[in-house]
Amino acid sequence: MVLRRAVGIALASIAWIGVSRELQAQPITVTNNGQAVAGAQVSAMINGIKQPLGVTNSTGRVTIDTSALNITKGTEVTVWIKTCEDGKVQVIMVPPGQKGECTQQGAQAGEECGCDRLPVAIIWGDGPVTIDIGTKELTQTRTGETAVTSAQDHSFADLQIGGMFDYSSFYQWEDVACNQTGISSCEADGGAPGLGVYLDYQFGNSPLGISLEAHYAQLDVSQSFQSGSGPSTNDIDVNSWFFQATGVYSIDLTPRAGWYGRLGGAIAHDILKLTSTFPTGRQSDERTETGSRLVAGTGFHFPVARNWCVRTGIDLTTGFDSGDADTNARYSLALGYRWNRN
Repeated sequence: MVLRRAVGIALASIAWIGVSRELQAQPITVTNNGQAVAGAQVSAMINGIKQPLGVTNSTGRVTIDTSALNITKGTEVTVWIKTCEDGKVQVIMVPPGQKGECTQQGAQAGEECGCDRLPVAIIWGDGPVTIDIGTKELTQTRTGETAVTSAQDHSFADLQIGGMFDYSSFYQWEDVACNQTGISSCEADGGAPGLGVYLDYQFGNSPLGISLEAHYAQLDVSQSFQSGSGPSTNDIDVNSWFFQATGVYSIDLTPRAGWYGRLGGAIAHDILKLTSTFPTGRQSDERTETGSRLVAGTGFHFPVARNWCVRTGIDLTTGFDSGDADTNARYSLALGYRWNRN
C-alpha cells in the first residue's frame, strides 16, 4: 500500500514537471521558404548585450525557457532576422525597452549581413512560433486561438490602396466668405462631407512610408447685398479638391492595431461657379483658385483580414493665414486593400 502510494506520487510529480516545463517553454521553428533551417542561432538583447539562447536542430526547432528573457508571459517581443553571405542565420529577439544590434549597428565588422525587422511581434510564452527567413513571415499559434501571421496582422502594409468617407471642417470659410464690404446677409457652409482615395507605400520593413491622397467636397455660399439698382444676390457653388503627399511614420501598438503620424504638402484646387442675380437680370461665371498648403495628421490602422485594413485619422490642412478659406480639419474613415511582399 505504501509502495503503491509512493509510486503514484512519483508518477504524478513526473507528470507535473512535464506539464510545468511545457507551460514554461517557448518553441521556435526557423524555416527558409518552408524548409527547416538547422544551426540558426537564437538570441535576445538583454541589458544591451546579445545573449545566446539556443541553436535550432535538424528540424529547425529550438525550445527556450520563457524565464530566459525575464519578462512577463504575454509580452510582445520584437523579432529581427540577421542573415549573412556566409550562410549564418541569427534570430534576435528584442524585448520592450531593449535595443538590438540590427537597429543601431547593422552588420558586425567584417561581415556581409543584412537585417530585417519582422512586422509582427511574438507574444512571449503564448504558443509555438515559426519564423520563415525567406518570406520574412512570422506565424504564431497562440494558446486557444487560431494561427496569426505577420502577413495577416501587421498594420502598415507594403502597398495599400483604398477609399474613404470624410468630413472637413472649413472653420475659416464663413468668415472669409461673409466678412466683405456691402454684404447685408450671408450663409456659408462651415463644413462638408466628402470622398477620398489613397495609396500608401512602406519602405521595406522600416516604420517609414509615403501616402498619396485625393479628396473632394462641395461647399455652398449665399450672399445678399445692395447694388446701385436694388437688392442683389450671389449664389456660389464650390467644388473643393485637395491632392496631398505626406511622409508617414507608423508603429505597431498590437498585432492588430498601429498608430501613424504624417507630415507633407497639399495642392488645394477650387472650382467656383458664381450665379449673380440683379434687378436687371442674372449673370453666371466660373473661376478657379489653386494654392499649396501644409498637411499634418495622425491616426490608427486596424487590419481586419489578411488583405484588408480600416484606417481612421484627422488631418489639418493650412496655409497659416486667417484669410485662407481652404484651411480645414478633416476627419476620415477609410477601407483599404493591402498587398505584402511576403
